[in-house]
Amino acid sequence: MSVYTFVSFPEWGIPFAKPRFILNAAKLELLNAPLISPSDILAKRSVTELPFIKYDPGYKAVEWEWHFYYSSRLLRFLLARFPQWPPLNPHGEYEALQLNSELLLAFARRAAAEGTVPLVV
Repeated sequence: MSVYTFVSFPEWGIPFAKPRFILNAAKLELLNAPLISPSDILAKRSVTELPFIKYDPGYKAVEWEWHFYYSSRLLRFLLARFPQWPPLNPHGEYEALQLNSELLLAFARRAAAEGTVPLVV
């Protein structure tokens, strides 16, 4: 579901993008082809400049905005220590299930059309 794995999983640390599909009128649509190169990712001044970043579930715009009160180290510590979690999207898991189901079905249909047996390991 992520576009930039290092945004959703910071411990990953490798600047690669991956293909991201969405469902548009119940059909799969590939958003980011061709993929942005690692050198282009690293050339951006901010994560907010990355294409299709809003589709990454780990990206929360408010976490990447600068605020005047960040000049206080104490306040930054308190905000980091006691984060205000955004409300969960009640449809997020359902959307992920729908998208992943459609990806698997599309894979199975394509494999069958090409006369092969789909195998997921």
